[in-house]
Amino acid sequence: MILQLKNVRIAFCQNLFRPGTVTAADKPAYSATFIIPKDDPQIAKIKRAIISVAEEKWEKKAEEVLKSLKIKDMLCLHDGDGKAQYDGFEGCMYISARNAAPLW
Repeated sequence: MILQLKNVRIAFCQNLFRPGTVTAADKPAYSATFIIPKDDPQIAKIKRAIISVAEEKWEKKAEEVLKSLKIKDMLCLHDGDGKAQYDGFEGCMYISARNAAPLW
């Protein structure tokens, strides 16, 4: 699914145009983090997209799988208060996007 985000801030974008890795065990990929204010209406759209993709992939087990992934903080949407050590994350949500193939 492709989701267009508007008026967001970007962080950790060193691998936006050239694939790279975070750790030695990672496969090279394009990646960036997009920071969105918690009160932004796009947050609801993002949550609906996550549910839609989960239902398509896991069908009847989608709710159970999403619950498990959320507990482990393994969804793409995260609470920025957990990254308060970085400027601009506190009071926001963020999306970690990563893909082995470029989208352009």
